[in-house]
Amino acid sequence: MKLLIVAVLAVFARGAAADPLTVAVTPKQPLIERTRAGQGLSFDLIVTSTSPATLELDRMRIEVFDAAGALIAEKLAGSGVSAALPGPTKIAPKGTLLLMNPFHTLPAELAIAKLHVELTFVDDTKAAATHVIAVDVTPKAFTPKTALRVPVKGRVIVEEGHDWLAHHRRVDLTNPIVGKLGVTTNPTRYSYDFVPVDAAGKKFKTDGKTNADFIGWGTPVVAPAAGVVKEMKADVEDNVLGGKMFDFKLVFVDIHAFYGNYVILDHGNGELSVFGHMKAGSVTVKVGDKVKAGQQIGAIGMSGDADGPHLHYQLQDGLEKTSEALPSYFKLRWVRGKASSVVTVTPDSGDIIEAP
Repeated sequence: MKLLIVAVLAVFARGAAADPLTVAVTPKQPLIERTRAGQGLSFDLIVTSTSPATLELDRMRIEVFDAAGALIAEKLAGSGVSAALPGPTKIAPKGTLLLMNPFHTLPAELAIAKLHVELTFVDDTKAAATHVIAVDVTPKAFTPKTALRVPVKGRVIVEEGHDWLAHHRRVDLTNPIVGKLGVTTNPTRYSYDFVPVDAAGKKFKTDGKTNADFIGWGTPVVAPAAGVVKEMKADVEDNVLGGKMFDFKLVFVDIHAFYGNYVILDHGNGELSVFGHMKAGSVTVKVGDKVKAGQQIGAIGMSGDADGPHLHYQLQDGLEKTSEALPSYFKLRWVRGKASSVVTVTPDSGDIIEAP
């Protein structure tokens, strides 16, 4: 989805005739994800500079307003903010910076209507000019219309979800290679990597040095809800631990090479499930098939851009490179050493769960 270049609401500069900064928000419509910690806010700011100087983020402030325009919360990262962010905070001369929102979770009880984000940069000239830009972000609460179950049978660990430090979350849209792929948004923003485990939480039978030693190798992948198969691939060779691995150059021919053997299932209402890294020859459906909830569509493998057997899963709003990611909530049980009730939640990195 095209980046939305938003109006700069406040521009100040000391020692400069005109401020060199502009800011864009992605995705175009930020969504609010319900999490156990509160309301998740997964959006990025792309700051572009025309300055010949190097600029560094010095302060960041977010003000939260309700629908009546009343200030209901404020978050501030003061001087030294760069030390708190696990990513770049400097903009090279006439460069760009992808800045991920560090205030990614707000309390569940806040009635969020608008966020006012203010960024303060300092340049590296002797004058040390300060540049302040601000932008409004209007996130929307999102609840999928599709009721989902966990797409893997048995007990699984969320090897990596989409928390702030997860690789699914941290896609640098300013990277030239990403641009060469024609990617302008992060389709993995709300993704999961599911890895089956046994009753003791172990992922391997012995040492995990071979594909088949993973407990999840060949575990059935099932449809989390009914839908129609829109795309699939079944003949990609699996990577081999200690041997042949993924050739990244393949993605410049077909970006879906990331997924290896995959299925895209359309649930209707603009919600599509993507299943990736399945075992060679395991995909049991073809384009046009109508699939029932719980029906097997493949098995866990290690094809595509995978360094270990697992299922990559994401929910998105279309089939294009520019399709946006959507939050997904699964009907599941937590595994916490005792029986737990069935809940519908979004799990995340490190959670051990199972389908009821």
